Amino acid sequence: MYREFSKTEKEFIGEFFLRLEILTEDEIEKILHWQKKMPHRLFGEIGVEKGLLTDGELNRFLEKNRN
Repeated sequence: MYREFSKTEKEFIGEFFLRLEILTEDEIEKILHWQKKMPHRLFGEIGVEKGLLTDGELNRFLEKNRN
């Protein structure tokens, strides 16, 4: 079950892509695992680099969560 978000509440990146069925829970866990090994890298950056996200999908999330 997915959480409902108010217009002012920001959604975590993994939740956003899971809700849109762009990433699976397993893919999110893989990105988080890689991120633990490379803490200076961002979730979206790793997702794009590993081919799990496109630049357009990442930009969609960033636009939604701007401000």
